[in-house]
Amino acid sequence: MPDAEVVALGAGDTVWLDEYTSALVLYPYRDTEAEDKNSESLVLLIEYNGKRLLFSGDIPGKAENEIFASLPRIDVYKAAHHGSRLSSYRLPLSAIRPRYSVICFGKNRSGQPDELAADNLYDYSGEVFTTMDDAPAEFYISGDIKVNTYGG
Repeated sequence: MPDAEVVALGAGDTVWLDEYTSALVLYPYRDTEAEDKNSESLVLLIEYNGKRLLFSGDIPGKAENEIFASLPRIDVYKAAHHGSRLSSYRLPLSAIRPRYSVICFGKNRSGQPDELAADNLYDYSGEVFTTMDDAPAEFYISGDIKVNTYGG
């Protein structure tokens, strides 16, 4: 889209995706001085049909602690940073208690997802899907959430 307008977004901005779906930017803050590119990840709270979906990019656990503390319960959570050892801490997960969590990863040499991060997600989520085993996991939202996976 060569003529598309690029707009910088920061915490507090809301983008309406259609008349029923909003995306609230939770992070980065306008004054964020990130230590690395992962710490600049866009974190979005999507609301559709009374359901909340949290997309956390590659933010580290320190940012999770700050952002998640004031959030309501989340229906679908895309786990931060591929479930690395630097994310998915118990304290922020205990705040959002996702109904469903998704860990996005494939075969890798980084050891993702980290065992402790994955354990935390299993402890605080109703159900956990991984793109390695369940790819893709599709969430259909109408009155309730229906999940379809294509994995083993």
